[in-house]
Amino acid sequence: MGMSVAAGGTLRVFGRSLVWDVDENQTVCRSATARGPAPTTVLRLGGHVIPAHAATCFEASFDLQGVGAGQYSSATLSTVWGQAPLNITVTAPAQPDAPPVVSENGLV
Repeated sequence: MGMSVAAGGTLRVFGRSLVWDVDENQTVCRSATARGPAPTTVLRLGGHVIPAHAATCFEASFDLQGVGAGQYSSATLSTVWGQAPLNITVTAPAQPDAPPVVSENGLV
C-alpha cells in the first residue's frame, strides 16, 4: 500500500484491530470514544520509531515531526497482532507564497 504525507504533518492510517485495550479482564478493540495514545501501535519509518499519538480500533495517527522528505519503501506498521509493510512518500512541506512586491508609490 502506498501513501503520501508532507514532512512535519500527521499520517493517518485506517484499518482493523489497530489498538486493543484490557477492560475488566478482557481484551477489547478500542472505541472511538476512548481515542488516545497507543504505545503498542508503532510506525517504523527509516530510523524513526513513532508510536501512535491518537488511535482507535480502526484509525491511528502518527506525528511526523523530524521526519525528512523521502521515499520510505520499507516502512512498517506494528500492532500487538503483528506487522504490515507500508510504502510511504514524505514530501517537502509546502512553501508559503512570497508577499507581493510593492513599489514606492504603493503599486503592486
